Amino acid sequence: MATEPAAGNRRASAECPGGVWRRNWRAAALLGLITSTFSTILSQLAAARIGRDAMVDWMIVAAIPLRDLAIQVEPGWVVILAGVLFHQWADFSWAVIFFGLLGRWTAHLRPRTLLLIAVPWAVFTSSTEWLFLVPILPFWQPIFTLNQPYWIGFLVHVSAALLYPLFPWLRDWVAGRQPSPHRHFARIWGGLAATGVCVLGILAFLGW
Repeated sequence: MATEPAAGNRRASAECPGGVWRRNWRAAALLGLITSTFSTILSQLAAARIGRDAMVDWMIVAAIPLRDLAIQVEPGWVVILAGVLFHQWADFSWAVIFFGLLGRWTAHLRPRTLLLIAVPWAVFTSSTEWLFLVPILPFWQPIFTLNQPYWIGFLVHVSAALLYPLFPWLRDWVAGRQPSPHRHFARIWGGLAATGVCVLGILAFLGW
């Protein structure tokens, strides 16, 4: 009998606002790591398919925080790594903003709703970066917008936002809520994302 109130207290504690808030932020951070890595891999594999040099693009991204120090005739690995990390930090930040900072309105959304929101959110984030954050404040680095067309950034942001529907499953996983009602969608959607990466990898390997 003594264990029943304790179990009830644990359940109540798990559902308290503070616990929900922490789970949302942890799941958002985990999703940010996934989306930023996914968009980085796609950017690397797709660059040559659309007539871009991936190493030069990473150098241009690195020039946002490193300024003129990043501009080299032949981009070195330190500069390339800086570009990749800065890109991943940006994608990570947008995911945390969406599900952490705005979690009061977004964390409860279903996967299909998140899928519908993905493209409008990608339009907002990519245009905010391309029109304001990078060339004006806080970075004041016009070289990025002069060297990279807007549509490339938009596609990168779309690739990241299309994984946002995985958030409900990640939140359940962080909370230890198994089996998650979103597991089937997450399995299918994650499989499609992995298939896309494999297809691009094969095309890159074949030089197509």
